[in-house]
Amino acid sequence: MISWANNNKDCDHKVAFDLIFEVTEALNKEPERLNRLYELTVTAIRTTNLTRTIFITPILRSAPKQLKDLTILSQRNDYLKAEWHFYVAGPGKTNEN
Repeated sequence: MISWANNNKDCDHKVAFDLIFEVTEALNKEPERLNRLYELTVTAIRTTNLTRTIFITPILRSAPKQLKDLTILSQRNDYLKAEWHFYVAGPGKTNEN
């Protein structure tokens, strides 16, 4: 992780780190483990990228209702964002979310 972050430290700040788009089935059942993974990963990235935006996502395929389960990381939160989404499945045009 550190070498990956170091290789990208000089990129334009329009480029961000998007750590996970959708959490795996295994991590969906272990939100504490996911939070620990984010803590370790963000800490490693911050050794060379102090002000680059990093996106994290909650469990259950980036479900907005699960944002509450994300832990605010301990270091350098000014450039950390949570992303979420849901899919609109057809043929209906409404979504209960």
